[in-house]
Amino acid sequence: MKLTEWLIVAVGWAAALWVPIHTLQQQVQAVERRVRRTQELLRQVAERLGLPEDPLEAEVRELVARGKTVEAVRRLREARGLTLKEAKEFVDSV
Repeated sequence: MKLTEWLIVAVGWAAALWVPIHTLQQQVQAVERRVRRTQELLRQVAERLGLPEDPLEAEVRELVARGKTVEAVRRLREARGLTLKEAKEFVDSV
């Protein structure tokens, strides 16, 4: 097979793989948005019912207020098993 034929095959495979991967990425992003909306709704409901704040969230808020963002991310990852990205996004939202 010539180099140009290999390139055509490679481009074909790349295009064939890109579509499902891109679709999955979009679906994951949509689920992440729904989870964030659900978490916010639960927070609002808990606040209206007068439920106490989650002790972990209070701890994270305190760490962020003291400028210990890295420690807050680490604490979240340990306690909730979040990915680095998830924990960082949570800390940034505080």
